[in-house]
Order: sequence, then structure tokens, then C-alpha cells
Amino acid sequence: MTTLSTRRRLHRANAFWARVSFVIDLIAGRGRT
Repeated sequence: MTTLSTRRRLHRANAFWARVSFVIDLIAGRGRT
């Protein structure tokens, strides 16, 4: 019944977390060198 909405919400969360993890990796890499 709510598969479409949950899928859309999951997609949005995945994109958000992908961006967050990318920024964290960038900061971590900069701090490492």
C-alpha cells in the first residue's frame, strides 16, 4: 500500500547519506594528509 512512498523516502535518505558520507570522507582525507 505504501511501497511507493517508502521507496521514495528510502531513495531520498540514500542520496542524503551518500552526500554526507562523501563530505565526511573528504574531511577525513584532508585531515589524514
